[in-house]
Amino acid sequence: MKRGFVRSLWGSLTVGNRAERREHRSVTWDIKLSLKNKYEDMINAVTLVFGKDNYESLKNLGLNCVLIDDNPCFEDGQHQLRHKIMVLNYASHMFDEFVFLDFDTMLVKPLPDNFWEEHYKKEDIQIPLMSYECVCAPWRSYDQYYVPCACYIYMRNPRPICDHLMRVFRASDPLYTDEQVLAYYMDDAYNGWHGVNDYWDKHEPEFYVYSTYRFRKECVPFPDPLCKDKICFEHCQFPKTRLDFIDCGRKYPWLRELL
Repeated sequence: MKRGFVRSLWGSLTVGNRAERREHRSVTWDIKLSLKNKYEDMINAVTLVFGKDNYESLKNLGLNCVLIDDNPCFEDGQHQLRHKIMVLNYASHMFDEFVFLDFDTMLVKPLPDNFWEEHYKKEDIQIPLMSYECVCAPWRSYDQYYVPCACYIYMRNPRPICDHLMRVFRASDPLYTDEQVLAYYMDDAYNGWHGVNDYWDKHEPEFYVYSTYRFRKECVPFPDPLCKDKICFEHCQFPKTRLDFIDCGRKYPWLRELL
């Protein structure tokens, strides 16, 4: 069985709308910071890349990357985060089991020996649950604020998952984000939405936590699976300005050298 970790890069500082250019600038910053993390080599991620310039930039940084499309971004008005669905589909042809990670999702301590085996206690797809202040799943009659958080995505036996996911992707509103597409897929694949507790029991990863995340008031406390002794991946929410490093450096000492 081939296992691995996957990251991705798309976009451009000169192509696309303002939001797309801002997102690309932010991710580029996260990439440079992630290279300072002493644990990064433990996951040895392959980065799937849109755009020849992006590919060359990452190769020059020494990253293991694969160019999957010469174009840096969609040209048909789709939401830019939907690139991530294409990345998942491509990764499903490379691996029998994988974890997709955003660049600001970091390994913050050594990877546990039972990391992959622990995922077998739950479903073939596991993504942390996210809650927003706006409606993200309008097709549901309740819990419309909850969608999977697409910064950590675990899959095993990914081909049938991604075949179904791509059908949802093609049929969905082009302005739906990656997380909305994933939410619709999850509801469709598992015969509807069955509530927060059912999701946590079946799809919440054991090893991940969103550092600045706040559940909506009716969704407290954290589920039992998110026990601190297991967590090794964290959505770090790196600072984007020099002044923010002062506080962030207390939590991530390896960032202090960048001050």
